Amino acid sequence: MLVPACFLALGLWLAPLTILGPAFERMPGEACDSGFSSVVLEHGFRWLSGHEASYLDAPFLYPFKGSITLSDNFLSTLPVYSFFRLAGADRETAYQLWFLSLFVLNFMCARWALARLKQPPGLAALGAYLFAFLSPVLEEVTHPALLHLFPIPLAVCGFILWAETGSTKAFAGMCAAVVLQFYGAFYLGSFLVLALFLLGVSWLATHRGIAGFGRADSCCKGSNLLAMGFWLGGSTLALLPLVLPYLETSQANGLKRFWTDVAPQLPTLADLFRASPGNFLWGWTSDPSQVRSFNNVMHLGLLPWLGMAVCCAALIRKRLDKRVAAVLLTALLLAALTLRVDDFSLFKYIQLLPAFQSMRALTRVVLIESFLVILALLWAATYILDRVRTDLLRNAAFGCLCLLAVLDQHNTLLAHYGYDKAERQREVALVRGEMQAAIARTGQGGALAYLPSAQDAQANCRITVAAMLAAQDLERPVVNAYSSWFPRGYGFYWDSGCTELRRWMLYNHTASDVSLFSGLVLAGPGSADASLPGSVCLPVPENRETARSELLAQFARSGEKEALAWAVGATGFTQQGNNELWMGRTGALTLRAGESLTLEGVSFVPLDVRISVDGKSSGKMSFSGTPTRMTLAPSKNTRYEFVADKSFTSYGGAFSPAFPEVSVIFTSVRFQQTQPPKSD
Repeated sequence: MLVPACFLALGLWLAPLTILGPAFERMPGEACDSGFSSVVLEHGFRWLSGHEASYLDAPFLYPFKGSITLSDNFLSTLPVYSFFRLAGADRETAYQLWFLSLFVLNFMCARWALARLKQPPGLAALGAYLFAFLSPVLEEVTHPALLHLFPIPLAVCGFILWAETGSTKAFAGMCAAVVLQFYGAFYLGSFLVLALFLLGVSWLATHRGIAGFGRADSCCKGSNLLAMGFWLGGSTLALLPLVLPYLETSQANGLKRFWTDVAPQLPTLADLFRASPGNFLWGWTSDPSQVRSFNNVMHLGLLPWLGMAVCCAALIRKRLDKRVAAVLLTALLLAALTLRVDDFSLFKYIQLLPAFQSMRALTRVVLIESFLVILALLWAATYILDRVRTDLLRNAAFGCLCLLAVLDQHNTLLAHYGYDKAERQREVALVRGEMQAAIARTGQGGALAYLPSAQDAQANCRITVAAMLAAQDLERPVVNAYSSWFPRGYGFYWDSGCTELRRWMLYNHTASDVSLFSGLVLAGPGSADASLPGSVCLPVPENRETARSELLAQFARSGEKEALAWAVGATGFTQQGNNELWMGRTGALTLRAGESLTLEGVSFVPLDVRISVDGKSSGKMSFSGTPTRMTLAPSKNTRYEFVADKSFTSYGGAFSPAFPEVSVIFTSVRFQQTQPPKSD
């Protein structure tokens, strides 16, 4: 146990402890993503301790429900954070300890998996060190969800043992690891499933079959198949409570990536050999003018590449077993499916799967590839060390290998991968004080909305996250939000001023029969003039009819089509481009008696749009390149539904049928009200 303990201690000292500082005076990452992660974990702790009614409905982005489903959830390591909170650590210290624990978990699980795969103890410890403290891993300090790597070696180990022996216990472990991965990070969960699928394909390509499945001399019996079905079904059921809310939020808010947004973020051949600028040996490979983002530094180091080369040579000479060939082929396939060469990438077809439609930074696939490559390295090291004749030389060679591994991954800039803890606590305390003063001044008991000064109101995530942390301290819901995605209609992050706050209130009130913002408290420097006559912040909209009338008035004044879309309860429509109203593959809206709506639009591919009125088919509209117009004028309250038979992509002025997103672009929208609305 001494060798693994030394490797773990060395890795912690060189990486996370260097980031945190000797007195834990720094928080890891930067104030926005790290602070948001702290909000999510603290919310989870409050939920576990009974202070929050729902985990998915975190009290930021008020009054949106399911705010956690807009980003990662950290449920798999929430118990670790909660342990530190219960032990008496404050929110920031518990977050630091939780961050440190992620590296410990990654190391321990990798070592256990490597030992189960019959790696010698010393090499298993070295492999665990590389997996936990690999250079690309350290670049994800800002995104702690991507440090949830510990299920990866467990899943790969489970697959290999199941493939070799037919063990249903190993199969169950693989399934459990996949579930655990999704409950930590969706990105890595989706990549892990893809990697396991490719490992299965590679195994079948390099072996006669998979023990327990598809081989005559295996355990392909009814009991084994029943057990496998049980674990697959159980894993699916375990994922449903998490996956279904995410899918619902995604579909309701159109959370998909355009291919033209994804393509530039795909890894290139150059990225595979580009290391972090702080890497001790390979920092020179990163030209700051060519690195698009820290996500694009994917160099695994010299040792992994040498290991793959030795494995390939040994396989050609038939000196290694087929297990190595399957693992190497999997790593190759995973890289090939996500690689971009000029303007071509096979990932274009993978992106059609729902799990991959919200992804953008595909270079993170290296976090999955790393364990496969480390396995190959350890097999190569075993192959070489077994051919060293004396123990003295073998130990010396192993020592040199360990030293090179440490130097290969060492990052000299980790002390700068954090921000001052005390300073950040003072910033949050200042915002909290402003909120408390506003509460005392108004005596209101509703949600909080923090309005910074005009110069700080534009997409200032540091202030936004400080407002979220301060409101959490005060146990109040807050309109402010920072997340991976934002729901339809939310612009208060991009401009935390009265105009965007008012728009958010109106949008929400058009979908609710209750007064959502009663008792709203405005705080912060930007709230000083918010309560004066003429301010658009106050008064709060009273009900659905008030909000609808105001949005229709806005449309009449400015022609803002998004305001009209919310007023008529439109789904599947969004304002884009030059104030155009875009419809996706499906759309719906509601008009009342005495209202008429005329839509004139075009499609860049010939298509038909079927129309239903209150659920009954009512003909279709055909688009063939010239403007097409329709007028809706119901005699009673009517729900119209539209379904296009095809769609196209429009982004930055480039049109192609590569990704189904847009069907019709309505360039002209006219709304008329021939009789006044009825009051409630």
